[in-house]
Amino acid sequence: MANWLESTLQPTKLYYIKTIDGRRGESDSAVEIFDLLCGSGYSDCEDRATHLIMLSLLLKQVAMLLAQEENMADVYDGLGKIYSNYEKQEGEMKFNQEEITVLDSWDESTTIQSLIKTGYIELYQKVLTFGGSKEDNCQNCIFRDAGKNDYCSTWNMFDVNNKVSGCPFWTGNTRYSDYKEVMAVSLENTTQDILPPHCRVH
Repeated sequence: MANWLESTLQPTKLYYIKTIDGRRGESDSAVEIFDLLCGSGYSDCEDRATHLIMLSLLLKQVAMLLAQEENMADVYDGLGKIYSNYEKQEGEMKFNQEEITVLDSWDESTTIQSLIKTGYIELYQKVLTFGGSKEDNCQNCIFRDAGKNDYCSTWNMFDVNNKVSGCPFWTGNTRYSDYKEVMAVSLENTTQDILPPHCRVH
């Protein structure tokens, strides 16, 4: 459901990404976007802790790229700061001291926001999944099929309503005729259901 695009092909799936190095990819599954970003196998993994480790490793790589541009960055996970690209640096490394970029791997949604904010990716969607308000359950999610034992095409799982809580991919029933770009959410004006508290205070 996710693939990289040849230069001559146009995207047709629900989600479309452009990376900072010029690659273009598409996916019909929000989970499988992370097969493109974190490596194949992300969507097949059933261990949530492994997902979060993969997200934090992705953001560490982004922080290292920012260091090459002399920009400071802190990487956070659910427990707090786990990495800084400007601490314990040897040699003549210099950094822009005006602002520290916060990269947050709390979940897939905050990871996407971090990647967009730093310019690492552009993300376009035909259904409102990223960058919008979230609900606490999947009752009205476009990807839930109540007639098939609550099958979720995003998680590829049956009885999803009783297995997944706080889903970062909850999606309303609106479909767009064309792609809408996902914009970075301002941390100062963020509602509580989009970003975790430790990210909003920065």
